[in-house]
Amino acid sequence: MLNLSFHLNIFLVFCCVALASAKSHGAVAPKCPTNCLSGFHCEVIDGVPQCVVDPGPCAAVRCGFNTKCFEFNGQAACYNTTCSAGEVFSECSSYCEPTCVPPDRACIQSCGPPACQCRTGYVRENGKCIDLKMCPNNEQTSQSYVDEPITPSTPTCQPQCELGFHCVELGGSPACVTDKGK
Repeated sequence: MLNLSFHLNIFLVFCCVALASAKSHGAVAPKCPTNCLSGFHCEVIDGVPQCVVDPGPCAAVRCGFNTKCFEFNGQAACYNTTCSAGEVFSECSSYCEPTCVPPDRACIQSCGPPACQCRTGYVRENGKCIDLKMCPNNEQTSQSYVDEPITPSTPTCQPQCELGFHCVELGGSPACVTDKGK
């Protein structure tokens, strides 16, 4: 029994010396670098220090079925990402979706909240997106924005569209529309 106790004491002393030696030679838990870029922080993952992206406002938000968290105007919220026929989800919605009837106001060209919007070639009529060709009286107008000139539709685009505009057929009639986003 004395022999076992002696060996146990030797073992414990050896372990303590080895641990103290490892600590004095830098074999401690890895430290994070202090030079992560803005928007990143350091985490030790599987023993390796890494710069990882800071969690955004949506990190603390749990969304339900068919919804996803987006940040809009500094606020995190869940938005329904399931759209109806003729629609597509947009993280940067338009405040002025195309309609069959010309808008009675100018629109500001900036991002609205995440939402379902009409697909290209569709317009919003009575809350639903319909094919442009299905507009009553087959009329459709391009939206105009406060920061861009209003382009009147002309039946033949004659003599020609102004510089920065091109002629297209909208609802069966030729019209000058802006080259922006072309």
